[in-house]
Amino acid sequence: LLNTATNTMTLQAVTGATLPGGGCGLDYDPVRDVFWAYTDVAADRRKVISINPSTWVATELSPAGATIGATDGDYRGIYGRFAYCADYDVLLAVNSVTGSVYIYKPTGWSLT
Repeated sequence: LLNTATNTMTLQAVTGATLPGGGCGLDYDPVRDVFWAYTDVAADRRKVISINPSTWVATELSPAGATIGATDGDYRGIYGRFAYCADYDVLLAVNSVTGSVYIYKPTGWSLT
């Protein structure tokens, strides 16, 4: 965490679901006040993690459907190609300049 008043940074422990490994994407959802994390490493390709910034508890969602991203042999990480899109209230992931754009909107989501 960055404290702008003192210009110091502290590591924050997160409990709950296991967070994605290296090369993950992370974005903030101001509608739900959560961080979303995603990686496309092998078995994690259907795992989306929400992180509550008040309690730092992580919760795993496992969306049904196609896996997102590259095959293991050509994995390069998702990095900045994962985002929350407030205009449509969805999560987006892209892992290739020639591949598909993946959109995920959990059941029950609606803009407030």
